Amino acid sequence: MVGVGVTVAVVGLAFLSGWWTLTHPESLELIGPPETRAAIAEQEFASYYTEYDSTSFAATVWTNNGWLAAQCIAFGITGVFPLILMYNTVIQLGVAGAVMAEHGALDVFFQLIAPHGLLELSAVFVAAGTGLRLFWTMLVPGPRPRARALAEEGRAAIGVALGLVLALFASGLIEGYVTGSAMPWWLKIVIGVIAVTAFWMYIFVAGRVAHRAGVTGDSEGDFATDEVALAG
Repeated sequence: MVGVGVTVAVVGLAFLSGWWTLTHPESLELIGPPETRAAIAEQEFASYYTEYDSTSFAATVWTNNGWLAAQCIAFGITGVFPLILMYNTVIQLGVAGAVMAEHGALDVFFQLIAPHGLLELSAVFVAAGTGLRLFWTMLVPGPRPRARALAEEGRAAIGVALGLVLALFASGLIEGYVTGSAMPWWLKIVIGVIAVTAFWMYIFVAGRVAHRAGVTGDSEGDFATDEVALAG
């Protein structure tokens, strides 16, 4: 599955980006002077999750992430947009992690990212993988005519997009009501782990069952009926 490949690649590159930034002073200087980085690590990173009303914050992040996921799928056929978004994700995670690690706050970084980020990033990775699959279908349609292959994969991608809207709605609720709350950190992380586990189990378990049943995700193909010629 392309989404799994995207997940592994982005997470691995994000760790590499963070390590490189942290171990190269010139890279840290590009972020800002020491006092700016200290302010980010000690105040700004954590305050981002508490400075707004929970409901408004949840709605904002859901809308923003949903829009990004939709663009990944809609413009995935270019083969460029998903890669640009994933590159930006790698840099953002790496830089933020490096700044927090520089000030001994890497635990805070993971505590604030894990509750909602596990599900949020998984959904965005799946969106990127879906978009890249459209691009690959355009290049290598297989035995199907290219137009038919793209139409079938495009309709299936719409179903994926609708499912991701629900997943990102859940991650938005977690980010708005859990991440910045006064709950114990262990409970926040447990909630995040449960959410992302349910997401991937649905994909792999329910997806495997659907695949064995011949469901493709193509809204027309799955409900198509055989046509019988009638003598007139």
